Amino acid sequence: MKCLILSLCVVAVCNGIIFAKETAKKQVTPAPASAYSTPDQTTDSGTGSNERIALGFNAQLSNNGVNSVAFRHWGPRKNGIEWIVGYSKDDNNNFLDLGAKLLHCIKREQHLMAYSFGLIGIEKYTIKSFPSDLSDTNTTIAGGFGVEFFFQELPNLGLGAEVGFGYNSGTKQLGTIAGWLPTVGIRYYYK
Repeated sequence: MKCLILSLCVVAVCNGIIFAKETAKKQVTPAPASAYSTPDQTTDSGTGSNERIALGFNAQLSNNGVNSVAFRHWGPRKNGIEWIVGYSKDDNNNFLDLGAKLLHCIKREQHLMAYSFGLIGIEKYTIKSFPSDLSDTNTTIAGGFGVEFFFQELPNLGLGAEVGFGYNSGTKQLGTIAGWLPTVGIRYYYK
């Protein structure tokens, strides 16, 4: 188990090194303009900037069905970061999910982008029950691959799914994360 956690950490560190290496490069070569802009291409405004910003939805951190808002930023090269925040409260339950993903674009096609990612997140929850409340904080560490699809008619709308390998401290599960991670995410790119 320690070996698997170590390998997840290595994946996350490698993504971080690639991210730092790519963002440290000063030379930015604009990609050719295209009507089908993916995060690595020129924006629709024709400014030549390769940076892209998206706001969307994910259900990737919670073991309790909490959906999260996702803010994704692709940098001027092939690297990006995504912040994930989710909150749910009712009479008996209170959940808060926070997470971050480092992203690296592996392959870009006209309507499809494949990328690798490293994910770390926490989920804090309180469940009111008799005789005492249950309160805990779970940690998720994961790494894997994802795809994002762009429609020809809606080039700024991205639909994506991710699969990989991870560990969750709440469920004590280590393994493939296709059970709770590939929930379809949807993002709208503003820039």
